[in-house]
Order: sequence, then structure tokens, then C-alpha cells
Amino acid sequence: MQETRSFLKYKTIGSMRNTRSLFIISILSMGLFMAACSGGERDRSQLTDERAFENPEWSKDAVLYELNVRQFSEEGTFSAVESRVNELAALGVDVIWFMPIHPIGEVNRKGTLGSYYSIRDFRDVNPEFGTLDDFRSLVDRIHQAGMYVMMDWVPNHSAWDNHLAEEHPGWYVRDENGGFVSPYDWTDVIQFDWSSEGLQDYMADALIYWVEDINVDGFRVDHPHVTPADFWLRVRLEMEKVKPVLMLAENEDRVEFFQNGYDINYSWELHHLMNQVAQGKDKAAVLHQALSRDLERFPDYAYRLRFITNHDENSWAGTIAERLGEAHEAMAVFMYTIPGMPLLYNGQEAGLKLLAAAREETGLAVVTEVMTPHHVEMVCEYADVLQIGARNMQNYYLLEAVGETRTPVLLKRGPSATIDEFLLALSLIHISEPTRPY
Repeated sequence: MQETRSFLKYKTIGSMRNTRSLFIISILSMGLFMAACSGGERDRSQLTDERAFENPEWSKDAVLYELNVRQFSEEGTFSAVESRVNELAALGVDVIWFMPIHPIGEVNRKGTLGSYYSIRDFRDVNPEFGTLDDFRSLVDRIHQAGMYVMMDWVPNHSAWDNHLAEEHPGWYVRDENGGFVSPYDWTDVIQFDWSSEGLQDYMADALIYWVEDINVDGFRVDHPHVTPADFWLRVRLEMEKVKPVLMLAENEDRVEFFQNGYDINYSWELHHLMNQVAQGKDKAAVLHQALSRDLERFPDYAYRLRFITNHDENSWAGTIAERLGEAHEAMAVFMYTIPGMPLLYNGQEAGLKLLAAAREETGLAVVTEVMTPHHVEMVCEYADVLQIGARNMQNYYLLEAVGETRTPVLLKRGPSATIDEFLLALSLIHISEPTRPY
């Protein structure tokens, strides 16, 4: 059962239309929390309650952070990430998932930098990020901070110039003319043929190498849709001889993966419904229905990945603000309070830092709204002026909290508020710190 975890909030985009949506989402979360605690005897017809491995003890109640090395820092290196590991620990992160860190293919490369998911060598690192020893040092530093490391793994395809294409061409799918095949419109990669036992042995050895030699703690497996489930059970049991590992499948349909090596899968259906509800295209009740289906479909040991964004959504479907708009805070609360493992995507926490950077560039003051008392101290680190929205003009706990700071306050008066109510709000701020600026 996931406990509610706190994380660094970014600036609200606009204001909530009202608090009703947050209230409805919270009630749904509470209902599903109770159902999850009492509904363990539901019909699990698609899976049994027994399997050959267990979720790692450290994965329970964990928060996952997806990290893009190139974008995480200005330097875009392993060393730069290492210097900021404590920030992620303070954020409440338990597991860091690194997007692919391997060398990127150059043949048929897309764009100047290429796609991380076009792998040229499964047993090496991208020299743009640093050396293998740099990554090993980073893994050690993350462990010292009490967190764990997952790597992105791409078993479906490789870059055209991966050495396997020349050394083992029989491990790839071929067209009627004997040529390599690119899946979908991914023209920078070529499709593996997973019926090859040689390919399976190579992949197993490569995965075990990263666990045994580099000390990583698991893998997020990209597009495992056509890979054989029994392969993942085999390699999971081999990795477990080294250490407990955590496995995440970027898949929702193949439920059998949970008995064949995997701990977590994506909850894509729920994510898309959250977008629909936020955009007014569906009612909040569909979220309850989707979660109820989850409880019926998956046993208690099956973790479901909960998210409001990730690298795919951010690239192709839009930002949090574009997809969720004013409902983004309600959906974030929802994500953190339902059964499952919450995901933060690289930079999702950094809105206030971006505002502070903009101030440095432009010289303009940062005026941003603070909405709860426990966020006041954190927002004060980045803001020049604290704004109290009209809907919080009678939130006395919040008014007292901002009054205890020395940061100027911009108090907004709603059109229905009386002068007396407005003056009462001002007096609460003033009483907390009579000499404070306004």
C-alpha cells in the first residue's frame, strides 16, 4: 500500500477553478485506499498469488524519479548528477531510473544528438555523459544517500551500427529481401528477433553484468511487448542470486509479466483518463471505475506505475500545464494517494527554480502564489513576493504562516469579499510579524 509522499511542488499554472475537483479526487483516492486494504480476496483469474520471486523490501512505498542525464544539469554529465544526489534524496526520491545511458547509434541517426533508445553498445556508456567509472561512482553515491538505481533497458531493437548487427545478423528480423527491419517509423533502429536463443543469452548476460559489476538495482524495460515472458523470469532469478532487483515493464497489456520477472507496469489507461477528466471530456467517476478494474485485475504484489507525466508524454502529448491545466495539483494529489508507485519526471519539481533563473536573466521580481502553510518556507527560498489568492483570503493558517516571514505579501481581494474581511486578513498577517513589509 503506498503511503502519501511529499515532493517539491512547482508553481501553480493559473488558479484552480475551485476546490471541488480536488475534493472529488481526494474522496476517490480515499475510497480506493479502503478498497485496496479490504479487497485482497477479489478474483485474480489472470494471475495466481504465488510466484518464484518477491518485490524487494526496499521497493515498498517507494517514489521513482526518471532522470535524463543530458537535461538534468547544464553540464549533462554523470559527475554533475553526482553533485546533486542529495537534492533528490531531500525531495523524497527512493529510486532513480536513468533513461538510456548507452552510446547512441550514428547510422540513420535522428537529429544531431540522436535518440537515447538507439543503442550502439549494451555494455558501455555514452561518452558524452562520462566514463563507465564515472557512472560506477554515481551509483555508489546514490547508494550512500540511501537510494537505489534502475537503468533503462531496450530489448526490442538496436542501432544500425550496433556490433551485433554485423556479428550476429541472424538475431534480427529480416524483410522479404533479406534486409533489416525498422519497427514503426523508428528508422534509426532495427528490430531484434527474440526467437533466437543466442540473442536471449546475450541479453541475459548483459543485464547480469550491470547488476553484478556496476551494482545497479534493476531495470525499466522499454517496449518489451514482443519479448518472451519466460526470458524475464529466467534472468530475474539469475539477478536475484546477486542481489534483490526491481523490474518495471513499459507495458500494460501483458499481465503475465508479473509472474515472469516483473514488479511494476505502466497504468496508461488511468493516465489518459486523468487527462480526459482534467480537460472536461469525462467525469471523475471514470477514474474510480478504472481503479476498480485494477483491483480486480492485478494481485496485491503487482505495483502499478502512477504518473502525470514522463518523457513520452512530455515530448508527444504536451506538458503538464497543457494537458492538465488548472487540475494539475488535484491530479498530483490523486497520483500520490492511490495504490501504486508514483513517478516524478526529470524537472517536474523545478518550476520555482526556473522562476528564480528567469529573475537572474531579466532582473524582474518573482511573484508567485503559495497555497498551503507547509509550502511557505520552501517558496520563500525562490520568490520575492508571496501572493495569496482570493480563495485563500480566509485561510487563516496560511495567512499566519506568511506573516511569520519577512517576504512581502500580495493579498488579492475577491469581488465578493467585503472590506472588513479584507482588513481582517491583513491584520492576521500583521499580527504575526508587525514590522513586516507589504
